[in-house]
Amino acid sequence: MSWRSAKAPSGSNRGWRGLCNGVSTAKAIAVERLRDIWLGSANRMTLRSIGASMERRIAAMGPDCWSDGFAANRAEIAAICRYSIKQHLAARPVIPDEVFHPSVHTT
Repeated sequence: MSWRSAKAPSGSNRGWRGLCNGVSTAKAIAVERLRDIWLGSANRMTLRSIGASMERRIAAMGPDCWSDGFAANRAEIAAICRYSIKQHLAARPVIPDEVFHPSVHTT
């Protein structure tokens, strides 16, 4: 079975977009919890390396280093497609649109 013939989980009327939205929501919760740990007063005093590490990450990668959605990651997906050909991991060149189900192309 190929990914194109895969179906959304039974009982789901939101399909692949619902899955993407769920992952996005989970990421937002995880990032908020990480921020709470980072900014927690006890952690700021006892684990100073956490704050320094987070500040370096934000400076290097921006505030949303784990961007989600097809459109936001299209360039990275295209690079992976190119690398897979150069490293002989793929039988033929592919474009990002072929890798993911069409319903997530607008996410």
